[in-house]
Amino acid sequence: NINLFNDIFVNNTVGFNASAFSYGLNLSAVNSTFLNNTIGILSYPYYNNFNIIKEGYFAYNKVGIRDLKAITLDSIFINNDEVAVHNLIGLIANSTFINNSIGINSTYFTNVTNNMFNNNSVGVIAGTYAYSRINDNYFLQNQIGLLILYRLSSGLSNLIYNNYFNNIINTQGNATGTQFNISKINGTNIIGRP
Repeated sequence: NINLFNDIFVNNTVGFNASAFSYGLNLSAVNSTFLNNTIGILSYPYYNNFNIIKEGYFAYNKVGIRDLKAITLDSIFINNDEVAVHNLIGLIANSTFINNSIGINSTYFTNVTNNMFNNNSVGVIAGTYAYSRINDNYFLQNQIGLLILYRLSSGLSNLIYNNYFNNIINTQGNATGTQFNISKINGTNIIGRP
């Protein structure tokens, strides 16, 4: 197990290379900063167990997080050149993505919940290989809020619901195999309606 707490990684090719460790790594990064790196955190999703990234700050990297199996909570991603989060298997929740080229490139099983995507070229890219769930997010002032790539096969589908879109282009791409609604549930939706 590796625990990062209040650590700062600045001006590196790779801030923290989780793939340099053996299989079964459990990484916990809390309140850590990844600034001006080529890649903030790098791994290979099948190398480790689930990792936890909480209250992280990823800014001015080429790529914030790449190829990680993780739960990412309460983090800030700002001004990352290529993509803030690429190829993460797991959950990204309660985080903010501002002024990135791409907020999230979700190519595997990713749940994207309760995040803010503001002023990115693309908020989220969904699809490519497998099922993603995208719900309860705000997409504001992005060039493209949600870009859906490719038709999903093997009975898999993206599930996208209860999001707020106000972008130049709200959604774009091939939505074949994507489900945009769920059955009605009790409570209020993202715009405060029952």
